[in-house]
Amino acid sequence: MPKFVAIVALPSELPIEIWNRNEPLIYSGVGKLNAAIATLESINKYQPEFILNLGTVGSIRNDISGVVEIKKVFQRDFDATPLVPKGVVPFDEKPHVLSSDFGEYSCGSGDTFVRDKEEWLLENKIDVVDMELYGIAHACFSKNTPWRSFKFITDYVSINSGDDWRSNLEKSGSALINAIEFISS
Repeated sequence: MPKFVAIVALPSELPIEIWNRNEPLIYSGVGKLNAAIATLESINKYQPEFILNLGTVGSIRNDISGVVEIKKVFQRDFDATPLVPKGVVPFDEKPHVLSSDFGEYSCGSGDTFVRDKEEWLLENKIDVVDMELYGIAHACFSKNTPWRSFKFITDYVSINSGDDWRSNLEKSGSALINAIEFISS
């Protein structure tokens, strides 16, 4: 049984060639649904102590860079208003904000690429945005498995976010490997 299973959306975020660990590295594909399925399958197959999510994010804040560890994740694109506020799933007892015992940053996770700092992100004090973490954290919550998440900031949310993500993607793998060196096998 490995200490953790690492879940990454794409090989371009963390190539297998530089993965220097014994723990499994799983590519989930893009989006919350793909990430949730990969996480559930990994928990069932490996029964790890925790799930480690690694990947890239866009930053809402201009004063942070490099690798950040996520403490809280919000579902930024679920909108069932007027039944409940945006980000809350109606008729569901699970928390609408999922938390890790580690990190300090907040992530807004959704199935859209963010190119502007919409009011909801600012009101909820979201630091970074991605497309997988809420699915991973939700699967972990459902299986009573802890999670940790390290994200490399590739872009600052703007109309140019997509181009900036592509330009900085190559830097993410080695930065993420360096950030998790202290996690013992």
